[in-house]
Amino acid sequence: MKKLGTALLAIFLAACGGGNDTSSDAGGDSTFGTQADTAGTTASPGNNGPDAASSGSDGPAAASESSGPDGTYRGQLTATLGGDGVLPVTDTTDLEIKISGSDVTATAEGRSYKGRLKDDSFSVEMLIDEESRGIVCKGTPVLEGEVNENDGTVSGTVLGAGECSSEATSVPVWVKGDFTARK
Repeated sequence: MKKLGTALLAIFLAACGGGNDTSSDAGGDSTFGTQADTAGTTASPGNNGPDAASSGSDGPAAASESSGPDGTYRGQLTATLGGDGVLPVTDTTDLEIKISGSDVTATAEGRSYKGRLKDDSFSVEMLIDEESRGIVCKGTPVLEGEVNENDGTVSGTVLGAGECSSEATSVPVWVKGDFTARK
């Protein structure tokens, strides 16, 4: 998602006519997801429910069976970023989703975001908070997925909107995409 955050900056620069900077900002002075530890903790109702405590109560036999959806899933997230008056930019990044009880952690490009599993569905907020050369891009795409225990996969979508701004200009931006990860 850091590449996606950097792409937001590129979209903003292009929309504002500031795209003549040819320097690369791979890593650079940008920050991404500065509130990753708290992202998603209020996105789903029932965060304090008994779901986690009651799952897996069948003892050792249940644990030897793959313990339901619990586990680590690895795959790809492909997302497209766009904004007013600019062509969309598509990027793909590695995605890891860990499920433990009702807790879900999605990790992309070294940043982790927390969410909750309810039944076979989960939702994780992936905060974008990117700043570079006086331009700030913010947004909260939401990763929503479904667990398919039959084939050991999770899949779903990422959708969200945000804004890139400088002192003089502000441009609305959006992100949409999908992902699939296998246990």
